[in-house]
Amino acid sequence: MEPKYTSILRRASFALDPLESRSMLCSPDDFGWAYATTAAATPAAFSSLNINFQKSGTNIPSGFKADIGSAYGDRGNGFTYGWNVAHTADGFDRNSSKSPTQQYDTGIFTQRGGNKTWELAVRNGKYRVTVLAGDPWVGNGRFHYVVEGITAVNKLQSGATPWVMGTVDVTVSDGKLTIANGSAAIENRLNSVQITTLSTSPTTPTTPAPSVKLNWNSGQANPISRFEAAGAAVGTKLYVFGGYISSSIHATARVDVLDTATGKWTRKRDMPQPLTHAGQVVDGNYVYLVGGFLGDNPGPAVTSFWKYNTLTDTYTRGPALPQARGAGGLAIVGRKLYYAGGLDGAESQGGDKANLWTLDLASSNPTWQARATMPQGRNHFGMTAVGNKLYVIGGQSQWNEYTGNSSRVDVYDITTNKWSVAASMPQARGHLLASTFGYNGMIYTVGGATNGTPGVQSPVASVMRYNPASNAWQSLTGIPAARMSPVAAVIGNKLWVTTGNSAGPTPQSSTWYAVLG
Repeated sequence: MEPKYTSILRRASFALDPLESRSMLCSPDDFGWAYATTAAATPAAFSSLNINFQKSGTNIPSGFKADIGSAYGDRGNGFTYGWNVAHTADGFDRNSSKSPTQQYDTGIFTQRGGNKTWELAVRNGKYRVTVLAGDPWVGNGRFHYVVEGITAVNKLQSGATPWVMGTVDVTVSDGKLTIANGSAAIENRLNSVQITTLSTSPTTPTTPAPSVKLNWNSGQANPISRFEAAGAAVGTKLYVFGGYISSSIHATARVDVLDTATGKWTRKRDMPQPLTHAGQVVDGNYVYLVGGFLGDNPGPAVTSFWKYNTLTDTYTRGPALPQARGAGGLAIVGRKLYYAGGLDGAESQGGDKANLWTLDLASSNPTWQARATMPQGRNHFGMTAVGNKLYVIGGQSQWNEYTGNSSRVDVYDITTNKWSVAASMPQARGHLLASTFGYNGMIYTVGGATNGTPGVQSPVASVMRYNPASNAWQSLTGIPAARMSPVAAVIGNKLWVTTGNSAGPTPQSSTWYAVLG
């Protein structure tokens, strides 16, 4: 759960055209104040698009549209773009004799107060992206930007060469072209981005009608209402760990278990810490809880590793993560754990990370080891393993749970240590940490959040299934009510879903189940 962003201002469009062949002073909409409307279902097609980053009130370079650091939204100029959080105070215009053109003289800081991510709504397809980064005033810093997870520039700045430019070809599969700070960046400053369309799909994915019917039944409600909890199925029992228990976003360490054979809940020993957003995985009679956010919102990300013994109802510490993480994913393949992505700081303050770490449980002295980084850092995604591959599904950018959800699916091959992209989800989804799992060679996602109106949560009731063999998605009958961050798992041949939150946020205790065919 994230704090609400400032309401988006609606402004009337001026008659000036920033794409005229002369440099001009920006009108308010040229500067990127967002409209209160949401983006079109299918973004406009374009052959090329140039965006200049600058502060308000400065001239736009000829042939460019302006971005002054406004939050992602409809710019009123035919395009939808912007940042995961508004930072209009970070733009600059140097008026330096070093700058060959206005494009080089203007820019925006992208790391002050936390990492910022820029996105542009586009049709899925392939694009050539040229990034210009630099600042004529400052002779230090390292400029490192990634586009769709691929490094475009990565170079130390010097007074003699204060700019760096790079071009990459990327594939967009989630309807948004994303530019983020690279891991080596120091005082990153972005001047401009020039985008050329190489090829596109004519449409964006839509939510399919359910093709597999499920008959949902009500089970006994969870003893307490909660959301952002961790969950695990062990034998015939469904465990629910921690979570937030109020609209004021207070955390709990409480653990309850549902015996699906009897339909009854029982309270178990509390967790050693009141955690939310932890990665969770089952290993025989053990449940591993790794990372997460500690305490009431906004709580810090942690490196914690807890091993819960379901037979003795006890906890022991395991090897801490190399760095604090919350809202990342955890999976197990054989005797190895894999932790990916997440946020690195206190809730509403941390930035997206793309690290992938693995831990060999069979080792006499297990330590986390780095593997190939994810193509795109994000958080609140679903993650599970099928065979020797990890699947990172959906998720959100930074703290933007309103319009920053993704349909992207990344696949990690454990054997080759390489990532690839699979078919996108039919609908952008986040808040899937405890409701994504594998069953009979398929991957299921339950509930979550999708994109909607800025400042308003958009929980969903949909249930979707992905077939890795055919690289195709299928829609199932949704749960009886929309839920963000529920706990879901298959026990026997029944799909169980409990807790989560409706918009508000309002924690819920409902429990449902349906037989899977």
